[in-house]
Amino acid sequence: MKRLLLISALVIVALLFGRGLQFYLQNARYAHYIVEAYMEGLGSVVADGYTDKQSYYVGEQQVVYINGADEGDATVRLYDVAGNVVDSVGTYLVPQEPGANPSEEGFDYKSTFNYPVPALRSGLYLWENKIPFIIKDKSAPVVVLYPSNTINAYNITGGKSLYSIFSEQTHQVSFHRPTFPAVSFQVKAGMEWLAASPYQAKYIVDYDLEDSTVLDGASVLVIIGHSEYWSRQARKTIDGFIAKGGDCAILSGNTMWWQVRYTEDGSGLICYKTLPDPIPNPLLKTVNWYQDILQYPIYESIGVDLRFGGYGRKSSKSFGGYKIVEANSPVFKGTELQNGEILQVPSKELDGTFLVEGPDGLSLNKAELGFHRAELLGYEHAVLYDRGYGTFLIFQKTPTSGVVVNVASMDWCSGYGMGGEDAEKIKTITKNILDGLLAERNLFSK
Repeated sequence: MKRLLLISALVIVALLFGRGLQFYLQNARYAHYIVEAYMEGLGSVVADGYTDKQSYYVGEQQVVYINGADEGDATVRLYDVAGNVVDSVGTYLVPQEPGANPSEEGFDYKSTFNYPVPALRSGLYLWENKIPFIIKDKSAPVVVLYPSNTINAYNITGGKSLYSIFSEQTHQVSFHRPTFPAVSFQVKAGMEWLAASPYQAKYIVDYDLEDSTVLDGASVLVIIGHSEYWSRQARKTIDGFIAKGGDCAILSGNTMWWQVRYTEDGSGLICYKTLPDPIPNPLLKTVNWYQDILQYPIYESIGVDLRFGGYGRKSSKSFGGYKIVEANSPVFKGTELQNGEILQVPSKELDGTFLVEGPDGLSLNKAELGFHRAELLGYEHAVLYDRGYGTFLIFQKTPTSGVVVNVASMDWCSGYGMGGEDAEKIKTITKNILDGLLAERNLFSK
């Protein structure tokens, strides 16, 4: 399995190199992260593994499945996202081989040990920095959504994923398999910042949104990273939360692009990309959310749609981040940003919205968007089907619904954003957003 992970890392890096120097330079931090993740895993007693579920409440029994680097007694350490050892388990490890169809049906390892989840702070934890899982809380003012569906969709362990560029493409991928890299590049810097912050947060995974009550008691939902794959129930859960006055900070890009569903036991993610989806109900077809057959446009939930944005770093006109157009917004307090200046967050993918060009430049087409109030904070050139714009905006759907701030960038929480050149400004903006929403302050400039 070590050999498979090394090959996986090298293949990804080779693909980045093979697509030209400019493409490599645009993605160099990600390529470095992949190789670094592999190198850091060498020498561990754990080759790879997974847990029986993606998230747990304190007191639940976790089942851990480990492929040992060697056979024998070993101490398996539990790390938090900042790299601190918070617990350990003594156990006996043996090398294990995956089953016949590991990507789709799971690796089918034998269980290594059971672990009663201790009273740790809600967040992301990793066995030997390789086996990730979320510890939840019963309730908290802030709920952070970890993009577990997207991470699984791109994961190539076992030889298959939902993509053909890195592996053989399939329509179903199991959560019961190793994750490589263990922490997504698009969320790592953001997760580390949140873990060090004073916010009392409850972390959840995408599958947790199947429970329509999971956001009860929360004030603010935070969506991070690259949250591309959403079930219909998940969208209903957050739409209901916002409609009842809950606020939302979307620190993500390429958000809600594909509809998905789960296997009956929740251990697998289903998305038919190249084959017709056999499910009879047209509303549950696993196609792009913008398609008319689903009757559920993306912008109705989050104010943006990837079709109006696209690839940012790939655009020849890219500013390298957002051109600020509403510098007096409370969102930018303490950054000293002025209108026309660039907030450096070079993004791979950006969502956009309805815009119009006027004598003073770009502005929101508020009539087309149809919300109670909305404001454009910044924009960036992007390209997909046609030339578009990534749009950083704030809106309120109705007079009684919650406020949504959408940065619309896949790299806000990545090494290009919170780990990049303007990291301190981005962290300040994020703090302003969360503090403002929690205190119910007006975050609109007008």
